[in-house]
Amino acid sequence: MKKKFLSIFLIILCLMCFNACGNPKSETQQSAQTTEKENKYIFSGYYISDDKTTIANYVVYCYTDGSLKLDADSPATGSWEKSDNSLKLLIGDKTYTAKASTDGQYYDFILKTQMGNVPLSIEMRCDSKNTQGVFTEANRIEGYKDEVDELTQKYKDVTGGIILYGGSNFKKWITVEDDLSNYTIINKSFGGSSDTTRSFYADQLLYHSSPDMVILMSSTNDWTSGNNLEQVKKIKADFYDDIAKNLPDTKIVIMSATPNPLRYYGEYHDGMVACDKWLAEYCNQHKNFYFADCRPALSLENGDKPDPTIWGEDNLHLNEIGYQKLSRFLNDEIARIMAE
Repeated sequence: MKKKFLSIFLIILCLMCFNACGNPKSETQQSAQTTEKENKYIFSGYYISDDKTTIANYVVYCYTDGSLKLDADSPATGSWEKSDNSLKLLIGDKTYTAKASTDGQYYDFILKTQMGNVPLSIEMRCDSKNTQGVFTEANRIEGYKDEVDELTQKYKDVTGGIILYGGSNFKKWITVEDDLSNYTIINKSFGGSSDTTRSFYADQLLYHSSPDMVILMSSTNDWTSGNNLEQVKKIKADFYDDIAKNLPDTKIVIMSATPNPLRYYGEYHDGMVACDKWLAEYCNQHKNFYFADCRPALSLENGDKPDPTIWGEDNLHLNEIGYQKLSRFLNDEIARIMAE
């Protein structure tokens, strides 16, 4: 009887030790340990090397408890606090001040870091109203790799002609070869792309094709990453300067922003109007560059009001009537530029 009691006692003792030391934690305990901290602000930025071989994302997560984490090749932790119109960030051993935009929509600062032995200055931006998702141009670039590879393969032996190089309104133009039948049209557009994306893939899609003309669409996607006017102008100027260097004898046509109801006549209107004015000046100052203002052809009252008959249900992409108007506009513009 004593031996039986002792055996039971030892079994119970072993079970107690197992529960204390080796038993997996309960779901509640696991959840408490693995739950992510709540985000208050998320800053994101990216780096692209000059030779287009390296892309890197940089993300700073500012948590509600006042701590932060830099997610990068060289990660770091720190803290943050808010003042009237800025955020003070301590990242590793460096302090930064992220200032609010005039409208309070964004916070910005320049992250000083390095990749190997290369010092970097990364423009970091936070959407003050978005604490859930992170978007950077590097994400967009990587997302189009397969599509760009398909376009490269499709047109690998094609040279000369007129290349359309834009976003979704060019990509969705499935009748473009018939609509611009007087010319050899090569449509290398990919939807959702911005000038940063198209600049990245220009060496692959443009510079080895020896086109007679390139028609660029000043995409509304340049604004959806939170860029302000000066940032958009710099992105475009860098891209166009690169084109001029690589295609010195090609006619470069820059089409104005499409006057769609969703964005052009929405929150980005003032910036797009100012940018189109700058684009016209840029083209006037650079050899072989031509500005094509599509607004009168694709709007009412010479650009003052949207034309509701030419846009799809999303108020962003052209419908069949819209493409008919765009084809008439570009046929006239191409003939005018070729005549010069």
